[in-house]
Amino acid sequence: MMIMGLGWQFISPWLVVIVCWSHCAANSEDVISGGDPDPANAIPRPSTRQLHWQRKELIMFLHFGVNTYTNREWGLGNENPNIFQPVNLNTTQWVETAKGAGFKEMILVAKHHDGFFLYPNPYTNHSVQFSSWRDYKGDVAADFVKSCRELGMEPAFYLSPWDRHFYNMTWKPSYNAFYEKTEEWLVTHYGQFYELWWDGANAVPNRTVLYEWDKFLAILRANQPDAVGGGCGGTGGGFDCGPDTAWIGNEGGTAPETVWSWHAPSLEFPSPDNKPIYGPYFCDVSIRPGWFWHESQNNNLKTLAQLVDIYFKSVGHNCNLQLNVPPNKLGLLEDGDVQRIGEFGAYLEKMYSKDYATGSTVTTSSGVNDHPGKNVLDPDLDTYWQAAAGDQAMEVTLEFDEGERATNMPFNVIMLQEYLPEGQRIGQHTVSMSADGKIWKQLASGSTIGQKRLHRLTADVPLPKYIQFSVTATAFNVTSPALARIGLLRADPL
Repeated sequence: MMIMGLGWQFISPWLVVIVCWSHCAANSEDVISGGDPDPANAIPRPSTRQLHWQRKELIMFLHFGVNTYTNREWGLGNENPNIFQPVNLNTTQWVETAKGAGFKEMILVAKHHDGFFLYPNPYTNHSVQFSSWRDYKGDVAADFVKSCRELGMEPAFYLSPWDRHFYNMTWKPSYNAFYEKTEEWLVTHYGQFYELWWDGANAVPNRTVLYEWDKFLAILRANQPDAVGGGCGGTGGGFDCGPDTAWIGNEGGTAPETVWSWHAPSLEFPSPDNKPIYGPYFCDVSIRPGWFWHESQNNNLKTLAQLVDIYFKSVGHNCNLQLNVPPNKLGLLEDGDVQRIGEFGAYLEKMYSKDYATGSTVTTSSGVNDHPGKNVLDPDLDTYWQAAAGDQAMEVTLEFDEGERATNMPFNVIMLQEYLPEGQRIGQHTVSMSADGKIWKQLASGSTIGQKRLHRLTADVPLPKYIQFSVTATAFNVTSPALARIGLLRADPL
């Protein structure tokens, strides 16, 4: 896999620093009817499909194809389709592995840059239907979506625009029509799916103009209205292969501290008045050194500690994590990969199993009708606290009684989540603790929050009398941030 980006930037010229930084107002629930719902409509907001995608957080990637049999990462496009022989194909094993570890979506590489299709595309002779596997009737995509639906997993596909079998490096004007027909076949023969992942590999400036990205998107919208379309873009270079999602700019699975869920519009997908467009980010990385399976890498998996660190720096930095786990020649995930994914899922399940914030009493510097402070303890992300217009403190305080403090273990992770249907608003924040409500010690500080921000503390912290969350800067001129969740968790040391 490769994503081509041109340049790198995160957009944040809309940050407005709040004059009163923290601990400026009495901690009382002063409910005022009416916050600031962004009257200028400046803040980009997610579509329903984008919000659904962004809340998944964990997505599994599956690179599988002729490269699995040639020991290559990028195929040449001249492979004999008959080398593809996954004689023990078990897509149910794939889905069980992902679901058991908490993944919410799985993306199958239906075609990589070599142009070999994992479904019987009637417009090419470089596909699974030209393999003798299953008497020339094999269809990996069909097995994949069947297993996903049986086990309650959301299926998705990657369909590389670059095709070294069709045109390699010499552009052919007929390619767009070919790609559009093959995409239409995919989106109309496998029922509902939830993402189509385009790739910017080989999308150099001349190819950027020649690929008909708008038509690719139109086919997806017409046939899969709930599916997001993306896979590259968002890196500030003016190139975007789909408007719904954005790539973080590396293949290491990590994001910088500041990640806004929007970016500048592109030539391919402009916006009115050149306003930023909502495009939540993903971080992609493989559990192995390569994207495709290689026998020599069976004992070279990322450690549990590495995966957890990646998680905190992707999901914990307002990005979805797309973790690649490639099937082997038999069509199975290797036992070692399955075990490591299971360890990863078990670690996260234990970390989230107890939220020490839930027993607290909540007070706020202000509030808006129907959105009181107590909502930050509710795991439902559609309930939230919203500060009232004109609130210069924008604080939420959790108070713990002696019983809670005596019976709970120390915490070492602070979890924050915004209410995103009204857009991402918080640009800077702090979290502090106090024994008396007068003298405060800062535990953590940061910039953006978005879908999720995870602060890992350097040491365990016994529950104090008070924990206070403060917003110190917002996007644009909005002074009514909306916070859906505050959590105090414990992560085992690794």
